Amino acid sequence: MKLLERLATDAFEDEYFNMLFDKINKIYFQDIFREEVEVLNEKELIDILRFCDILSNSTNNKHKNIAYKVVTLLYPFYKEKSYFKTVSTAALSKIGNFPALQLLNYDVSLPIDREIERDVKKSIQHIDDFGNIFLTDSQFSLYHQMRNASVFSFSGPTSMGKSFMMKIVISEQMKKGKKPNIVVIVPTRALIHQFATEIKKDLQHQLDNQNYTVLTNGNLEGVNIEGLHLIMILTPERLLSYLSEDDYPEIDCLFVDEAHKLASDQDKRSVTLYTAIERAIYANRSIQLFFASPNVSNPEVFLKLFNKDAQHVFYSNESPVSQQLFYVDLLIEQVAHYTENGIKEYYPNMVMNQNLDSLDLIEKLSQGQSNLIYCHSRRDAVTKARQFSLLYGEETLTRSQKKRINDAIQIIKKIVHPDYYLIDCLKKGVAYHFGSLPQVLRYNIEQLFKDGVIRYLFCTSTLLEGVNLPAKNVFILKNKNGNRNFKKVDFWNLAGRAGRLKYELSGNIFCIRDEEKDWKKINEILDNKEQIHMNPTVSNNLEKNLTYIVDAIQNKEIKKINKGEQDIVHYLANIISIDTLDLETDYQTPIISNLIKNNHENIIDIAKEKVQNIEVPYHILKTNQHMAVEQQESAYQFIIENEDNFKKTLFPRKIDYQNCLAILNQFYDIYKWDKYEKRLKSKNSLKYFALLMNNWINGTSLNEIINQSIDYAARNKRNISYYDDENRKQYDVFLRKNRIQVNTLINDLIKEIEEILRFTIQKYVNHYYLLLEENYGKEQAGSNWSNYLEYGTRNSVVIILQNMGLSRYVANLLIKEHPTYFTINDGTLINVQKESLLKVLEEGSIEEQEVLMYL
Repeated sequence: MKLLERLATDAFEDEYFNMLFDKINKIYFQDIFREEVEVLNEKELIDILRFCDILSNSTNNKHKNIAYKVVTLLYPFYKEKSYFKTVSTAALSKIGNFPALQLLNYDVSLPIDREIERDVKKSIQHIDDFGNIFLTDSQFSLYHQMRNASVFSFSGPTSMGKSFMMKIVISEQMKKGKKPNIVVIVPTRALIHQFATEIKKDLQHQLDNQNYTVLTNGNLEGVNIEGLHLIMILTPERLLSYLSEDDYPEIDCLFVDEAHKLASDQDKRSVTLYTAIERAIYANRSIQLFFASPNVSNPEVFLKLFNKDAQHVFYSNESPVSQQLFYVDLLIEQVAHYTENGIKEYYPNMVMNQNLDSLDLIEKLSQGQSNLIYCHSRRDAVTKARQFSLLYGEETLTRSQKKRINDAIQIIKKIVHPDYYLIDCLKKGVAYHFGSLPQVLRYNIEQLFKDGVIRYLFCTSTLLEGVNLPAKNVFILKNKNGNRNFKKVDFWNLAGRAGRLKYELSGNIFCIRDEEKDWKKINEILDNKEQIHMNPTVSNNLEKNLTYIVDAIQNKEIKKINKGEQDIVHYLANIISIDTLDLETDYQTPIISNLIKNNHENIIDIAKEKVQNIEVPYHILKTNQHMAVEQQESAYQFIIENEDNFKKTLFPRKIDYQNCLAILNQFYDIYKWDKYEKRLKSKNSLKYFALLMNNWINGTSLNEIINQSIDYAARNKRNISYYDDENRKQYDVFLRKNRIQVNTLINDLIKEIEEILRFTIQKYVNHYYLLLEENYGKEQAGSNWSNYLEYGTRNSVVIILQNMGLSRYVANLLIKEHPTYFTINDGTLINVQKESLLKVLEEGSIEEQEVLMYL
């Protein structure tokens, strides 16, 4: 062991150091919870800074993290002390945390060898394509390993900046002689917009110079890509849709963001993600493949899943932002402070005998900082945001803040409804955020929060999906995502957003318990975040549920596992059955390879029997493995049986309520929705969805759809289920003056558009159109309603503009009010007179912002 390493190890284990470290943790706690703050004497301060300097010279991440933690704990109290300035600058230089150094910005002189070492590091770790950005040591090590790799999997703390590291590698890829077409898979549509915006913002110069265009959908119809290379930000479903088109450009490079989603064992979309990656690999056997995940200590598992070389991996627990974790139990009036030296328990006056609830505590602890408040459901986020805004909302907003908030309110009134609760919250500097909010609203809320105009944001699991909204304080009110308990990786992905790189040295995480049923087995979640091992859903089920999978292949009833597991088992049974078709070629999918390796050829034989008489074309089965073979075959046979009257099988040219209802009724029968689709199980519900579908496809604005729904509910005295202000479930006749009912209707409607129209129904429409195209050819297959459902319009140019990143609202507005600025030839967008268009748009408007960003 080298001398510096031995000294660091001795310091780390030193009893006196650990006493001092416990003391500064306690001082930090006392300050946060407004207790009388102890102080270090001069000797103690000098001594702990000496320990910090020694630890910073280690190559051990644990030692470096402690050194950085010492700096962040001391900073609020001793930042003006000259000795602190010198040692903190030296320590951060040695650690290579240049964002923190830029934040401190101390003008101090270091010993000449330290100055030279820091300057050399800065020179090497500077990234030319991103302005005045210097990588941390950990980031630079990752960059150095990943830049020339063809396959790679990396993981680190949320604050390490996974998305930023992917953008650096994308920038490198764009400079290659043979320009690759690049796809980034993200888990949700909400994340598509964010990542596309970041690419456009951070890499605009490279995009222009290297002839790249950024798209947010796999539909290239009408997009002029001649002479251009592609960067596409897609969900797994959109990637599968892209891969279903034989004549689309080949994908050369695939980035999988939030790769831990491959191990979401209760979510069948983890299997869809696996399928999308497997299909992309099949389409291009030499594809470059990169996985990025948060806090996963075995990132090689994602490479192994696809039979790739598991040596090309990187894992770091070194965080460029320090975090303090507090568990506040309001029921027993105790605070547990989770430190590197164990859990320290306190009974501060702030929570003792105060009869506080979670909202009271948030107000007391927020201290004028940016605050993310995680709620386990959409309804809870809205309810708590409303309550908080009424109790503690801001009353002293500046004139410029009021203007920006008022601009956002006007957008909400136009797009949603004047009675939407988000308006009331915003007036008090509070907001809520969830995935199904319209894109324009999400973007506005995110910008207001990032710019500090609003300081309290109540949000749902959208943040778990990777939406980048860090804050000084993260409050976690439930250890659940919906009805499911957190997995450790989910908790730390969320908690990791405490502390904003480049803005703060540290962040605070507050887990609050104010109900008896919450936060069971808490230490299993909060302790030992360095040891988060993942087992992908596919691998896990092949190991543990193989008997059930065989039963599902044979259409036997499965009872002994929960509904989420049953869905995944049926999905995998379907995939195995379809994958056996590949055995007629020289290709084995990873799942088939696994079965053969483990001597389960009998299962393959059973699966072969299931598909031996299936007539659906192979490539359609393969890109629609989420859909049961029986469903696909039923739809295909319907088309075959009606070939003599083929017009009966086509989507009608005229799109109105009657034709929408006819299609839904037809799909209900041929796709057996009563068996396979819980949300569409009742045939009576199809009348409602036909009405919604007709309005959406024909471009009716969301505001108009909402107003029609309110009018219909009021006129027909429709009963509505909702929760009152006391959180009691009610079922009453709808009254348009009842704002709770109006907001419930609006949020339910928005969710139905996103989850039923644009997801569930759209996937069936897309599948059916592929069958029509296969059977009749593209010229005779008729209209593709799938695109209309996805984009909420029949206007081809509006579709193209949305694919380029614009919101539905802005795309419709531009084509309606400013059509002359767009040159269209045979359904393809040839040119946009961007500069001229900007001159007629209101300065600072959402239309101007989106045109500047995406066109």
